[in-house]
Amino acid sequence: ELQNMSSNIPQHKKGQVEATRKPKPRKTQTVFSTTQLATLDTCYRRNNYITTEERNVLAETLHMSVPQVKN
Repeated sequence: ELQNMSSNIPQHKKGQVEATRKPKPRKTQTVFSTTQLATLDTCYRRNNYITTEERNVLAETLHMSVPQVKN
């Protein structure tokens, strides 16, 4: 079925479809301070799994978002 559909596209148009796609813009990488990294490292070394409350406190203390602390 798909082969039949693609054979209906003129040969000169087939490559054109690929060329017009724009690449997705890359997300900017978040840069963490040395203090933030050291604090997170210490916390996660003590306990691999931190509670929601601990995560919220860490995020607020380190001026980060909760997803940044979670990841």
